[in-house]
Amino acid sequence: MVTGRRRPAPSEELWTRGEVRLAGGLGVIGAIGLVFCWWGGSGERTFEDGKDWVVGAVVAAALIILAAVHLLLRGFRRLREAKDDAVNRLLIALPPVAVHFEIPAERPRPVAELAPVSEVALR
Repeated sequence: MVTGRRRPAPSEELWTRGEVRLAGGLGVIGAIGLVFCWWGGSGERTFEDGKDWVVGAVVAAALIILAAVHLLLRGFRRLREAKDDAVNRLLIALPPVAVHFEIPAERPRPVAELAPVSEVALR
């Protein structure tokens, strides 16, 4: 799609260093939290005693998933920008093509439109 808005040219890399650091930091914090909750919950005798550790592990796993989703969405966005840039360059480079369709003035009508179904069945 060609728009009047100009985007910066897409970079060669899918992610910037800051995005990788953010996702890596969230992932490492989540992994440490998951291991810590696993270790802490393993010493509890009943499930009731270990509920807090399970909640902590779920939060830690959510951090890991959040980091992965962040990287995926940023990568998909950069890929879409690169695709749009390539399409715009092709549209600028290729000459316009004129397409002409001819529609006859009188089209033959199908038989079903000329007579009711009951009259066609009697013939």
